[in-house]
Amino acid sequence: MQGSIGIIGGTGWLGRSIATALVDSGFVRAGSLTLSSRSGRAGEPRGVPGDVNITTDNQWLVDQSDVVILSVRPEDVREVHIKMGDRLLISLVAGVSLEDIQALTGARRLVRAMPNAALEIRRSYTPWLASPTVDEAAKAMVQQLFETCGEADEVASEQHLNYLTGLSGTGPSYPALMAQALYNDAIAQGLPETVARRAVNGVLQASQMIDDQRGFAEWLETLKGYRGVSAAGIVGMQEGGLERAVKAGLSRAMAVAQSDLSDAREIPATGETPQTVVAFWKAAGPSRWFKKNEAFDTRFRETFHDAHFQAARGELEHWLDEPEGALALLILLDQYPRNAFRGTAHMFATDPLARAYASHMVDAGLDQLIDPALRAFCYLPFEHSENIEDQQRSLALNKQLDANTYKWAREHADIIERFGRFPHRNAVLARLTTEQEQAFLNGGGFSG
Repeated sequence: MQGSIGIIGGTGWLGRSIATALVDSGFVRAGSLTLSSRSGRAGEPRGVPGDVNITTDNQWLVDQSDVVILSVRPEDVREVHIKMGDRLLISLVAGVSLEDIQALTGARRLVRAMPNAALEIRRSYTPWLASPTVDEAAKAMVQQLFETCGEADEVASEQHLNYLTGLSGTGPSYPALMAQALYNDAIAQGLPETVARRAVNGVLQASQMIDDQRGFAEWLETLKGYRGVSAAGIVGMQEGGLERAVKAGLSRAMAVAQSDLSDAREIPATGETPQTVVAFWKAAGPSRWFKKNEAFDTRFRETFHDAHFQAARGELEHWLDEPEGALALLILLDQYPRNAFRGTAHMFATDPLARAYASHMVDAGLDQLIDPALRAFCYLPFEHSENIEDQQRSLALNKQLDANTYKWAREHADIIERFGRFPHRNAVLARLTTEQEQAFLNGGGFSG
């Protein structure tokens, strides 16, 4: 592209991912790219191309750019305060119409688009819609821009874009939901956690066999035609109401996506903030972190009950943009259930999400910005995993901390190397305990 691009909200995960894709693909030079950040260059996260311009002044960014990408949360869009004039504005703000964006920014040439989380790995599907004032040359440029991040299509109406916001815009959410249902059933059948997880991952990997040359219905009919195990599973899920559940979910998602700025959000906001979560946990201190204390457990459970379930549903994912917010999510998803739901399988229910967030945090370098006294909590999701690769990552990360922290990490890793799982979890997860595991537990083996 000949010209310059500005990304408002460019140091958040979405803006940062787009910036990296644009520079890596050669679509724009780093020196012709400007990102706005509330904290400026001093607060620049890792992963931002080194030669880009960073500013705290959104209007200055607009004035320096030929094309502006608006990448902020819906609740923050009123605070952007820009005047676009004739510059092309590409809005990535979910649930905010072309009309509303035009009214807020004065943009005369406007595009709405909805990428998804796979943009981070350049596999996003991005539908987009242009206002009538956008010419064909600008549309071609928009298509090329989004193709640096995956695949893209221009759609015909805002209604279609709102529907796709709830379909493709959710990224891995629906496969993750299906995977969790498969995993839960496997665990209920008594399979070890490691086996269940690998089996479900195998299902997800096998889905890559579905290609554009054969339609989904053709695949299903072929499999049902064999009249075997796959056919029985497909028919059972269909008769169980899978398609009705999918339709209900997509309808609800579309309703939220097409709500305008005056609508109340369907998803209630938590009264907690990252700061209150981290401050509570820091004040608790080591004497309560790692010892059973019923009074503390009760207070922790009652204070952050709603925030935990919001985090578990992914409703606080925007906290990942900042170090303290990411740490707060790990406390809510990894530490909270271990205190609030002692002795139940719910203790471990949000471990996979906590690990995903911990990986994001470490990959972005946010862990290095956390108070060293709390940094171990950035790595505990790996230490709590029954996967040996996660344990190896835990050891590498905890080695930079104090000797006692590393000792505990080493003890966790040793158990996984020996048994492939934590035997003390077997009872609450309804897993059979082997003789070797029982001997280990009887001998005082780790049960924390």
